Amino acid sequence: MWAYAKAGVCNSSLFEKVANHIVGHENLDRFIPQELAITVWAYAKVGVDHPEIFEKVANCIVGQDNLDRFIPQHLSNIMWAYAKAGVSHPKLFEKVANHVVRIDVLSGFKSQEISNIMWAYAKAGSNHPELFEKMASHIVSHDNLDRFIPQDLSNLAWAYATAQFPHPKLFKKVAEAAIRSKGEFISQHVANLLWAYATMGDIDMHLFLSFVSTAANLIDSCNNQDLANISWAYAVADVDAPPLYNAHFINKCVEKKNAFKNEELRQLHQWHLWQRKEDVVAQLSSYIGLDPKEEMLMDSGYRIDALVEVNGKTFGIEVDGPSHFIGRSKSPLAKTILKRRQVPSIDDIELVTVPYWEWDEGGNDEVKKQEYLRVLLEL
Repeated sequence: MWAYAKAGVCNSSLFEKVANHIVGHENLDRFIPQELAITVWAYAKVGVDHPEIFEKVANCIVGQDNLDRFIPQHLSNIMWAYAKAGVSHPKLFEKVANHVVRIDVLSGFKSQEISNIMWAYAKAGSNHPELFEKMASHIVSHDNLDRFIPQDLSNLAWAYATAQFPHPKLFKKVAEAAIRSKGEFISQHVANLLWAYATMGDIDMHLFLSFVSTAANLIDSCNNQDLANISWAYAVADVDAPPLYNAHFINKCVEKKNAFKNEELRQLHQWHLWQRKEDVVAQLSSYIGLDPKEEMLMDSGYRIDALVEVNGKTFGIEVDGPSHFIGRSKSPLAKTILKRRQVPSIDDIELVTVPYWEWDEGGNDEVKKQEYLRVLLEL
């Protein structure tokens, strides 16, 4: 079965017949660890759905006194297979994790084996803090991570972010290695890496700035999820990236617009709102000569997109996107109305709003946008 899976050949009837034969065994005591590992790996690799064989193999492994006969490659292939196939077996995940945690030194684990195991636990939603801590401590003990290829680095960051397991030293180490090998990344690895750092709130500016040109060069190979993840990550990191977010990027999104999933559309929407705010701030500082302060938390408890001083008068600027209005109308939500009323009253500033449709009317006409802001700020 390994040979067929390795060659990418899926003969469903053959896989079904072999699986039924294995499941029919009273037990799998005659199977050595390598055979157990490559069996489930093969079924996961070709995508053949046969829950019974996964259950049979898992029960065999769980029933063993210990896993000392299983080398790291076996453990990696087994866990990857169960996560890839979407087969839940909590006792198996617990047994393997406990075994790894008990190993004194993890030097026998190769970089791919480490990343595959952590990816598997995160993908399966198997929470085992001791395993995540053990692996992270082992990884950061390396002088560098040059043995980790981009896929390994991306999978590691994705795994720890998905599991919501913070480990600043690990993320710092991964970022350093990723920057050194950024030219070897493919679009999926870039997207997953940046998504992970944004998700954890670990905004490594050097990482995000270093990957702007890399991401821009890979736009044509990005799928919908890649585009959404990269956009959302840069919005969360608050990193302006003109070389990336150009007309070519917009056209790619438009081409794929009907295939975006709801979550991906939400990510792009959040990026678009951020882009509008960044555009407003850029116009204020670069062309009008003001010094806007972004994302200011006021005494009222509200957060304002930008604050500017104009002739001794303080203005708060709110860029109101579609989520601030009722449906597709131009009628503000109750919470938007309340904010507009309370901020001037409590914070003693004048609050001006930039409705998204008015700003979008300016298009690429910089002069028109500047004039709009001058009128708004009484300049």
